[in-house]
Amino acid sequence: MRYVPVLLLLVPLLLGCPERRDAPASRAPLQPFEVTLDWAPSPEFFGFYYAKAKGIYAKRGLDVRLHHGAGAPAVAADLGSGAIYAGTTTSDNLVRQIARGGRFSRAVALLAYNPVVIASLEGSGIAEPRDLRGHTLGTNRNSSTYQQLRFLLNREQIDAATFREYPIEFGGAAELLDRRVDAVLAYRANVVAALEAKGKKAREIFLSGHGIYTYGEVLAFADRAALEAAGIAPAAVDAFADATLEGYRRCAEDVGACVAALTDADPPLNPEKLSHGIRQIMRLTPMAAYPRSELDRWVVAGAVTEEHRTAALALYGESQERRP
Repeated sequence: MRYVPVLLLLVPLLLGCPERRDAPASRAPLQPFEVTLDWAPSPEFFGFYYAKAKGIYAKRGLDVRLHHGAGAPAVAADLGSGAIYAGTTTSDNLVRQIARGGRFSRAVALLAYNPVVIASLEGSGIAEPRDLRGHTLGTNRNSSTYQQLRFLLNREQIDAATFREYPIEFGGAAELLDRRVDAVLAYRANVVAALEAKGKKAREIFLSGHGIYTYGEVLAFADRAALEAAGIAPAAVDAFADATLEGYRRCAEDVGACVAALTDADPPLNPEKLSHGIRQIMRLTPMAAYPRSELDRWVVAGAVTEEHRTAALALYGESQERRP
């Protein structure tokens, strides 16, 4: 009978003791938070998808819902009018909306460099903008990339008539590979990533290397009135911004999970192209060493003044020091 006391002691443990079981800790409901990304799922937005997939937003008490807009200009306009309270755009569109009377409360530079390049295949002989003479350049005249090109041509006194243009919309890689164009003017993460995914090496002319400074991805917030109307407190804005930056930082050591988060959101996306695009973005991040006073000085349309640029720069505050 020496084992009976031990068995008697074990019975309550095996059967459980409901009367002593601790009740699960109550958890406050997550606050809904809506953000509009300016385009479909793509490498530029990896920090958002990673933060959502890894529960970074949830740990900050936020139930984040990602929506997709119709381009950076449209999202900037919606933010400036208070139609939405959080979204992504580019710094040039931010200053344009300020010039048009748009109101904002804060901006965070997520990709604090100019991602626009003139890309060609190796052996093209195009190493400088002037080398476009006699070649065909793929362009999208409806994109801000084209406005940057026009500014560059005017400043460096390059006659656009010396080269041909070919419409590429938002692509370019296929046209390069098919030799329909000799170079393309586009966002690097789109075209160059597609080329690298096919084992092709691109030759790139960064427009930032020619003094055209802009931020390729900005997280912006509507004015305080719009935030208050949506029930969004300043603490929630801070939590969302910090969590998003954390998502961008942590992805650097977890690229595979970043790719998975994006493909879960949009299964047709090419994982290899996404991986190339994300790694390119990470390599480019240290390039944001240009002077902030020169930010978007190339924006001349829309009656943008120095006062508007100063107002735009004030929105960033200390976020430049906290970017990934």
